[in-house]
Amino acid sequence: KEQKAQERETRKKIKEEREELFFEKLYARRKKYADRLSKIEGSLGKTQIEVRGSNAQKALSAISKISKVEKVESTKEYTRFFVESKQCHKIIALLQNLCYDYKIINIVGVSSSIFRAFARAGIFAGIAASVCAALIYSSFVTRVSVRCEGASDYALNAQIDGILKEYGVVEGARVKSLNADELESAISSLDGVTFASVDKIGTHINVVYKTALKKENFVSANSKSVVAKKRAVVTRVIVEGGTAVCKFGDVVEVGDTLIDGYIEYGDNKIPVEAKGYAFGKVYYKRTKFFARVEKVETVVSSKTYTRFGMFGKVPKTPTSPFENYRLKTEASDFGYLLPIKIYSYRYEEIQTVEVENTLDEAGMKKAVYSELVADLTESATVLDVYYEVTVTEGGTYVTLTLEAEEII
Repeated sequence: KEQKAQERETRKKIKEEREELFFEKLYARRKKYADRLSKIEGSLGKTQIEVRGSNAQKALSAISKISKVEKVESTKEYTRFFVESKQCHKIIALLQNLCYDYKIINIVGVSSSIFRAFARAGIFAGIAASVCAALIYSSFVTRVSVRCEGASDYALNAQIDGILKEYGVVEGARVKSLNADELESAISSLDGVTFASVDKIGTHINVVYKTALKKENFVSANSKSVVAKKRAVVTRVIVEGGTAVCKFGDVVEVGDTLIDGYIEYGDNKIPVEAKGYAFGKVYYKRTKFFARVEKVETVVSSKTYTRFGMFGKVPKTPTSPFENYRLKTEASDFGYLLPIKIYSYRYEEIQTVEVENTLDEAGMKKAVYSELVADLTESATVLDVYYEVTVTEGGTYVTLTLEAEEII
């Protein structure tokens, strides 16, 4: 009985080793095809970039001089768009130089569905695949082009992109019958669009629209005033329309009127649109504590395990080789229509060390100054700085008061 039990255990172990070896070979073959595909997508593909912040729209005008910008999505928090992958390194350098908060969301091929279909081994084979591809190819959309004749509007482009998605007109989608008249009517109904044309040429769909001329700005008696968004001491006012109701040296609070919507004509006040902006001195204060000795966690070594799961089954988490550790887990599809997932377990050995503060007083002041300046707006100019340093038993407090002139 013991001998039979050992034989069963041996057979079970051999079977597990064979399965593990099989999965490793599949993983290596998948990586080889993925590398080939990434080279194709790097030269012919598109990269989706997300720029965060209120000034994200300004980056589009600079990026459009380097590469064609497509599929713009704008919200209050971020702006997303696609650019040519081969120009990506130039765009990233531009965003870094301009100090924009950005990240790469996705990298796709020019026609990713077609490239990946040919890259998948065993999916389409021989003559049968060629015949099937020829029959259904014409019903797929491989390119969607949207062109504006007139003043282009990013918000309008985003609305049109949303309408195209509603009708299923996206790259890689299969469109059996395209109702061009209905799609043209939907686009023409948008505010600012006077004409829309939709044509399907082979697997390409071309959308052309014209924008309306800007309406004349008639004087309104209910025009809004320009108000202060920050507490400041006014230094100058630039009036483009209306009348300035504040002057140099005035202290304004948030919501106070800077430029009112009227002009004086004799004893009368004629309503006009209030336009312009004002600069003022704004004061910022920030305090930072620099501990004399700080405990810091550092990674001294790491070990990664790879496991495979089939049909939704999650493999058992391997045992950590370290006593103090941090575990990072990732799961990804194996691909090629196989019901296999790849699980990666990365164990990082953590060691807590005490680090002494090596910065002198000038270095601590510089660190606080850099943090505060990074939060200033683009219009801000630093006028003066004041420091207050307090040394305690546990460390040093550095308080910075910064005076800046900026648009308020």
